[in-house]
Amino acid sequence: MNNKAFSNLILSVVLLAGTLACAGQTTQTATARQSLQFIVIGDWGMQGDATQVKIAQQMEQVAATHTIDFIVTTGDNFYPFGVKSVDDPAWQKNYEAVYALPHLKDIPWYVTLGNHDYFGEFQAEIDYAKKNPRWILPANYHTRDFTLNDKLLARLLFVDSNPYLKEYLARPDLYHHVDKQDTAAQTAWMEKTLNDDKPVWKLIFAHHPLYSSGEHGDTVELIQAWTGFFKQYHVNAYFAGHDHHLEHINPEDGTHYFISGGGGALTRHVGQGPHSLFSVQSHGFTHVTLDAACMWVRFIDAEGAELYQTAIAATPETSCAPTVH
Repeated sequence: MNNKAFSNLILSVVLLAGTLACAGQTTQTATARQSLQFIVIGDWGMQGDATQVKIAQQMEQVAATHTIDFIVTTGDNFYPFGVKSVDDPAWQKNYEAVYALPHLKDIPWYVTLGNHDYFGEFQAEIDYAKKNPRWILPANYHTRDFTLNDKLLARLLFVDSNPYLKEYLARPDLYHHVDKQDTAAQTAWMEKTLNDDKPVWKLIFAHHPLYSSGEHGDTVELIQAWTGFFKQYHVNAYFAGHDHHLEHINPEDGTHYFISGGGGALTRHVGQGPHSLFSVQSHGFTHVTLDAACMWVRFIDAEGAELYQTAIAATPETSCAPTVH
């Protein structure tokens, strides 16, 4: 067994140890390693069509040449109407068969919910996590700490942006049970979870972008609800989907905003906003590398080409090499 396979086996064993509570926090450890690496993919659940499969093949190429610790989904995991149960045929067609390639098949997924997931029974996606330990979704929102060489490296929050949108709350017939979610409780949990100076990196993942140069544009409700404590607690980056393109936005509030919504759904036109550092109408995904000083973010398209890369320092005093591969 090679080192990468052994690493994934150990991670899988850890994940089998227990189920997370909504506000629970579990630590994953990567020892004797130089970095933590993961893939971010959003708006991907296209029932195994040719584009989704092509992107999965490029994810496989990245996983074959890098030690990918996990994959994060920024929602819209099942088009068009979510799933009905843990036994829905879409699980096999859309997820299990597509991401069964040799270097992907054992990598765990940390999941967030998109609006299309609320078209179905989102609880089925939570329940499926008990059936398949690769699919990590213990509740609508959850968190995970990651250590590197015995030091706390990153705190990742996977949150549910759907119940904050007034448009969705007005249509409980379409967005099932979204009106029953307690946004005040989630916001309080986010602030409590972020109020800690120990992690080097604080990263948040959700479906809806706060800022976007794409078709949906900015999400005003989230800007109003979240940006204040993002700045207060020094959130380094926020990753979203919903708009089907790839974009990096830095509105000079201390947080970098990334849109990784090119996982399979039809791409949409994207412009260039006032704070957009890069935007492209393209299928693709995001590859993130973290160490104790720097975060490198790469956009990779469905052909395997690197479209963009940026290096973000953990502190103003840190200097980062411009590229990492």
